[in-house]
Amino acid sequence: MRILVLACLVAVLAAGDAPVFSDTEWAATQTPAARPAAETPGWGTVASMGVGLLAVIGLAIGLGYAAKRLGARRLLGGRGRNLELLETIQIGPRRSLALVRLGSQWLVVGMGEKELSHIATLPAPAEQAPSAFAAELNRLVPAPETKP
Repeated sequence: MRILVLACLVAVLAAGDAPVFSDTEWAATQTPAARPAAETPGWGTVASMGVGLLAVIGLAIGLGYAAKRLGARRLLGGRGRNLELLETIQIGPRRSLALVRLGSQWLVVGMGEKELSHIATLPAPAEQAPSAFAAELNRLVPAPETKP
């Protein structure tokens, strides 16, 4: 590709100062529609473009705020799908234990001031059936309906 561009450049430079076509030939090929308009846009056009730009910027900011407020990452599955911090407990100054779910396993990790240590790997327990209280609560307070 570079060689082709270089060859074209050399051919144009080798032609010398002879123009490829004259100004009159160029003007003859131009149609009235292809010529640039001599008039500048009025203030009404500029104002409508400005209002449109402000509307687009406002929409982008509003959608960004709504996505952050509603937790769009959670809804789209972008975070917490395979790795989740279940619980941490302090066992001393700048020392703690963490229980991390990684897929179908639980990892016990020791966290120090400058290091992490794998302590144990456990199989994740099966999902437990809801308690009688939770089942009764779900029966009394139905889930909100989602509108399509």
